[in-house]
Amino acid sequence: RSTLGDDLRKFVITEAYQRSAKALVEQGFVLLLGEPACGKSTIAAALALGALDEWGCSTIRVRDADEFLEHWNPHEPKQFFWVDDAFGATQLDWSATIRWNSAFAQMQAAIRRGARLIFTSRDYIYRNGRHFLKESALPVLQESQVVIHVEQLTRAEREQILYNHIRLGEQSRVFKTQIKPFLPEVAVQPRFSPEIARRLGNPAFTRKLSMTNIGVTDFVERPM
Repeated sequence: RSTLGDDLRKFVITEAYQRSAKALVEQGFVLLLGEPACGKSTIAAALALGALDEWGCSTIRVRDADEFLEHWNPHEPKQFFWVDDAFGATQLDWSATIRWNSAFAQMQAAIRRGARLIFTSRDYIYRNGRHFLKESALPVLQESQVVIHVEQLTRAEREQILYNHIRLGEQSRVFKTQIKPFLPEVAVQPRFSPEIARRLGNPAFTRKLSMTNIGVTDFVERPM
């Protein structure tokens, strides 16, 4: 919980977040897809917080279809369901994926009654699992997808993400002063991601960082 709160302090409203919020408002559902560590869960957390403020929704994090069916209350329309890694964490969980089919009718009913739902998934896992899903039973599964392309973050978004993680991270003042001249170059690197910014803000990841242009570039291009 505290980790999510810390992430939200550093959160930057991106175009992917805006598209996700639009899908949630118009469809009551969003499926956030992207590569590992691209910011899916942070966007989901921000949307959950927004749902609490905007609609007074109670947020329920569920792991699978069984937990959704257990917690969905047809007499309580203001529910916000958040499912991280809905179809598997690092690889496809085909049994969990198939079980969602049995919940699609109830999910459709929940959305019609005012509930909001957000799924996150690594893009390759969803692609591998699609043939197990009866997508026609839940049309919003296809209609409300937001794919996060980290490489399409604008320069302004990259710079703000980087700034927030450095400023609000755990690094010393000396480190922040030393890294500052290299940040413009970090922001334009093709391999830049929110995860890179998070690591630069955390001393645990930068103990062996060489504070040179080559060293910082290598940190971005070849993260360990």
